[in-house]
Amino acid sequence: MNEQVTDVVEDVERRDYWLDEFEVPPGLMPDPQFNELKAQIQVHRVRPKYANDKSPSEPPPAVVLIHGRTVPGPVAFDLRDPPGVTAPGGGPLKLSVQEALAWAGIDTFAPSLLGYGKSTRFDKGLDDPGNASLPSDRTLIPGINPLDQQGRMLLVNPLAGQKRAHSSTYRFARTDVWVRDIDQVINFAIDQTNDAYSDSPGPPSARSPWWATRLAGSTSGGCCTRATRSAGTSLNPAAGSSRR
Repeated sequence: MNEQVTDVVEDVERRDYWLDEFEVPPGLMPDPQFNELKAQIQVHRVRPKYANDKSPSEPPPAVVLIHGRTVPGPVAFDLRDPPGVTAPGGGPLKLSVQEALAWAGIDTFAPSLLGYGKSTRFDKGLDDPGNASLPSDRTLIPGINPLDQQGRMLLVNPLAGQKRAHSSTYRFARTDVWVRDIDQVINFAIDQTNDAYSDSPGPPSARSPWWATRLAGSTSGGCCTRATRSAGTSLNPAAGSSRR
């Protein structure tokens, strides 16, 4: 007799969330015009669904996946197989990291950090095509922040043939901006998973570990940081800054 029938993953469930709106603290972002403006982070969740829609015998591990500098969370971690395209030799491509983890019994949360995807970008921030680079701008890393993106990429659409002056003369964000986002997402993931698996028979002390992991992006290196609310642990801003 199988005593762990409820631990069998039968399907996966996708859902998008908007986190609680917050005010940008003064000094958090490089451009002071964004101080005290409202902002929101979107999170894409893919979770395992168990037999008979029951909770597993122990709460599953939960992971917060952090994208790199180029694409938002759902694109980096839940890329869907294109219709009619198969892997060499046949079968699905299985492009989604989140789906693979869900079938392995792991609950995943992939945010789009501030300035990415559907998360807040600000009218005078990244939502303004006039803040794309001009030939006269200064760039430290041309391969990452090339000059004249207005002329080379946006001139026809949406600029309609006319380059614009910048509405913000600052880089959009620094590392500590996104560290604030990640801290909020980790706390959200803890709450969501505790609520979802509150009827699991495993003791609260056996709750699964919480990890914030960067698995993708053009920035070299990676990190794996454990964050547990009960221990009072939070992420600290890394040294230096990330520019976008």
